[in-house]
Amino acid sequence: MAAMGDPEGKNRAKGLSADLIARATLTLIDEEGVGAASMRSIASRLGVEAMSLYKHVETRDALLDAVSELIVAELDED
Repeated sequence: MAAMGDPEGKNRAKGLSADLIARATLTLIDEEGVGAASMRSIASRLGVEAMSLYKHVETRDALLDAVSELIVAELDED
């Protein structure tokens, strides 16, 4: 995770999107289970502070809903 005042960390946070966060969450859930999907663990994977996630998703539950939508969309493609 980037240290406070680290411009590289700020640049990573600027590149965040709800889709990127949802996809990182899906990967985390696939690897470690839904219980491991805390906002802190997701942020750590993305190299940002947990509070940065809340600019793109309102709550963990909303994020899990977005992950569910990703899964359904992938199933529809097959």
